[in-house]
Amino acid sequence: MRVLVAAILGLFSLTLAGILYSQRSVTDEAIGAGMQSILVNAADGMVPRTQRFIEDALKEVVLTESLLSSNIVEDNEELAGYFGSRLANDPYLSGMFYGTANGEFLFVNRSDRVSSDGYRTKTISVQDGIRAVDLDYSNADFEVVESETDPNDVYDPRTRPWYDAALATEGPTFTDPYVFFTSQSPGVTASVAVLEGEQVIGVVGVDIDLAQLSAFLSDLKLGDNGAAFIISGGGNVIALEDPDRITANGGDGFRLATVEEIGDPLLVTTSKRLVPEGQLNEAEFFAVEDGDSTHHIFVAPIDQTDWFLGISLDDQDFLGELRSVQRNNTIVTVALSLVGVIGAWLLIQNVAGPLSHLRERAAEVENGVFSAPKPVSYRVREFQRTADAFDHMVQSLNQKDSENKDLLNALERRVAERTADLKKQNLIRKNAERRAEEASAAKSEFLAHMSHEIRTPLNGIMGLAELTKIQAHGPVGDSRYVEYANDIHGAATHLLGLVGETLDLAQVEAKKLTLDEEWSDLELLVAQAVRLLGTSSRDRDVAVVHEVGDPIVALVDRRRFSQILLNLISNAVKFSPAGETVTVSTMVADGSPSVSVVDRGAGMSTADLRVAMAPFGRVGDSFDPTKPGTGLGLPIAQALAEAHDGDIELISSIGVGTTVVVRLPPDRLATEADSKKAASAKGL
Repeated sequence: MRVLVAAILGLFSLTLAGILYSQRSVTDEAIGAGMQSILVNAADGMVPRTQRFIEDALKEVVLTESLLSSNIVEDNEELAGYFGSRLANDPYLSGMFYGTANGEFLFVNRSDRVSSDGYRTKTISVQDGIRAVDLDYSNADFEVVESETDPNDVYDPRTRPWYDAALATEGPTFTDPYVFFTSQSPGVTASVAVLEGEQVIGVVGVDIDLAQLSAFLSDLKLGDNGAAFIISGGGNVIALEDPDRITANGGDGFRLATVEEIGDPLLVTTSKRLVPEGQLNEAEFFAVEDGDSTHHIFVAPIDQTDWFLGISLDDQDFLGELRSVQRNNTIVTVALSLVGVIGAWLLIQNVAGPLSHLRERAAEVENGVFSAPKPVSYRVREFQRTADAFDHMVQSLNQKDSENKDLLNALERRVAERTADLKKQNLIRKNAERRAEEASAAKSEFLAHMSHEIRTPLNGIMGLAELTKIQAHGPVGDSRYVEYANDIHGAATHLLGLVGETLDLAQVEAKKLTLDEEWSDLELLVAQAVRLLGTSSRDRDVAVVHEVGDPIVALVDRRRFSQILLNLISNAVKFSPAGETVTVSTMVADGSPSVSVVDRGAGMSTADLRVAMAPFGRVGDSFDPTKPGTGLGLPIAQALAEAHDGDIELISSIGVGTTVVVRLPPDRLATEADSKKAASAKGL
């Protein structure tokens, strides 16, 4: 018991420690993943916006250079109007200008002197060595509201960094960040040289104020200690949440501050990861430890520049309060666990004994011992109830066991009686089957014997009748004797056919019919049957049409299959009104060789179809002299088709007619490649 308790307590302690550790680790990982997601989302908004600054500026200088080179814009007034329209269209641009090789200059930038969305136009003209500087202030519609001159202005565009950058580069280019002359705010300039032939006549430029990037950075919600920044590969600060920190005193004015001058450890660490190469091909995550805090930093390059966007998150902003809650939860969990351990100890003391007793009783029941147990008392009421219920169950099992034995004995007696009955019935069935087989054999033997006995005198009668018909030994005295001979010959012929059909049916039913199968052309068999029935069909004024198709070679007994065709076609002729047509055609349907016989007779109902397929079945008036027959034609045709592993399908509607289809299985159809079989079939 002590070992069990110690094991349970040890397992409980390990489980508790694992849960607490796992909870802290999973939480930290989830928060870390969330911080990375925030960093990526913020960068996804910043990088495209910064790149838009760059791309729009390059497009503008290229377009303006094209206008000037092509002389589409001819004077400063048109050029100033064009600059104003482009600034109004693109709020990211701070100003546009054109400086010439002789020092003239036209500059349009944003100004709030006359309106919040107004413009300022600065024009420097040089004539006969005399330099003049004019300033015009316009409203949003680019209407001049105020004008003045500035005789003290000493600005020379040819001395500016954007002018030198354009002359040193073929095509549009960007300057390094610098402080603008007019606004004294940091920015970059896109510029391109304007050529006349191969001579530079001026430079077009577009200013981008980096204060807009700083304003965007300040709008980001990155926690109490988070930060966003843009630095260059050379170590200069391009944008911070506080734009006032990115400039520093230097030389004759302001300049961009370096990372070291600002002294922020996050900026310094980030810059060191870029220096001395100053390049980063893809986004990178890293962490910087700062006392109790860890700063997670995301850095990504900005296309077409050597700038890098950096975003920093302090894990204390996200995990500080959570970890405090975790500590409180841990204390509460440990306290509750101690209470649970004490309660478990007391519970185990009152559980082990009852469980042991129940286990012993269960083992006795398993071994078939259902004796009454000794009375036992437990402190825990539920265990006492369980023990009483278990003892009651054992007593019930003892009673049920006795009842089951009685039922089993009774069931065994009934099974023995039923088995004896089944054996007796099986013997009776076998005797009945044997008698049926003997009767069938006797019937077949009787029919064969009777057909022989009947055919012999019938052949004699038919011979004598034939001699009398043709008056072979001289004329008879009375012509009526010739008519009597014709009647005798016809009746004998009919009786002989009936005997033959009855014998065929008996052979098929007795499964004594043997087929002499060979590869045969069904088209030729159909043609022969149509010719043989030509006389009878003409007598009834019914046309039999053979729709000739491609040869179909199948494995059949020619004589038996011809008998099928003769039975079906003669039935169709017999039940067709005068003047109608019976159509016979061959086909291959779903791989099965088939022959169809279609008539336009009276048709049959569903009940008539069952009668027609029964031996000796006659549809309609059985004694109609215009429709002679024994009622064996269709049953014999069906039996012969089944002997060929095929079947016959009847489709009939009253007043429409009847279609009979003889269908053979696909394996009785010869392939085209089997030339030997086809050649054999042509021997018909």
